[in-house]
Amino acid sequence: MVQIANELAEELPVRLDVVRRPDRYGRATTSMESFIRDYVSTLDVSGTMLWAHVTHPLMTGEAYERVLRMWRGLDRKRFDSVVTTTRLQEFVWKDGLPFNYDPVPERWPRSQDLHPLQIINHAAYVLDFDTLQLLGDRMGQRPRFAELKGHEAMDIDWPEDFDLADEIVSARRGLVSDSARTVL
Repeated sequence: MVQIANELAEELPVRLDVVRRPDRYGRATTSMESFIRDYVSTLDVSGTMLWAHVTHPLMTGEAYERVLRMWRGLDRKRFDSVVTTTRLQEFVWKDGLPFNYDPVPERWPRSQDLHPLQIINHAAYVLDFDTLQLLGDRMGQRPRFAELKGHEAMDIDWPEDFDLADEIVSARRGLVSDSARTVL
């Protein structure tokens, strides 16, 4: 992986510094809080940070551009970071009760009328590195949400997520049979 990153750094027209993460911060048992507080926030870096995860293989260059345009146009008095989200506008229950709607005036209102919730999908975070160091977090205290569309936000957490992403990519490349394509 480091070799690929170094080759990419040589090809890009902009400066790219490859920093190898110590193995202890790459384990499945390492908490994100520890990774940020004990490692990332100690890096000698300045400027703006775009934090992205390789577990979002369907995030596109266009989507990153939208997020960066939002960051560049950000009213810094109101917002200190940009965080990608996915809209959830469905009937959510918690502890046996409706969470995001009141069933008294109408038992089942139209889902389009529900107040949308924003799910942080972890596809991208943008903030000044100084803010990350100050807060010890990849998200500021006043984030602006950048809502992603469709599969852009797909996160691979489980083997079935990987299988679905693989099917989507194969279908886009025309490598899936017509019968499998109807499932997608």
